[in-house]
Amino acid sequence: MLARAVLVAAASSVAMFGALSAQTAPELSFLRALGEHHGLPTAEVGVLREWRIPIAEVPVALALADRAGISPDALVASRRSGRSWPALAARYGLSLSTFHIELSDPPPAVAELYAALEGLPRARWGEATFDDAHMIFLVNVRFLQQYVGTSADIAAAALARHGSPAEALRALSN
Repeated sequence: MLARAVLVAAASSVAMFGALSAQTAPELSFLRALGEHHGLPTAEVGVLREWRIPIAEVPVALALADRAGISPDALVASRRSGRSWPALAARYGLSLSTFHIELSDPPPAVAELYAALEGLPRARWGEATFDDAHMIFLVNVRFLQQYVGTSADIAAAALARHGSPAEALRALSN
């Protein structure tokens, strides 16, 4: 029984190393930063990459898990079954207000969303179309803003310019 447990642990470690070693240097730094930000070891954050979700969605799984008080793995499993991030957020009582960030000049990735919100009171934000791309962008901006200690506008501009949150983190950290 002990030998089996050791083999399972060893196999998990090898799989984790494989998942993490397939990442670029900026992606590894990004995963480490996410772990640090959420108080998790990099290996635990790397497990989410084993599910083969895009690296830009890892912060969404972690942020939703933190706010909803559930496992990131459970969220990723639901996501992979076809649910959108906004639908998963709504399932746990989280709305657009939870993810909204004040931006003085919203980049193209969220400009349409911000234009729709402009004339609506917060109580009616549920009427605005909020999709995966919006949520992914906003969660990554918030993470970059908090982790690097910069303004939301600078984090949003870096993410819009670089496209990848890992590359945006690298640029903001230099």
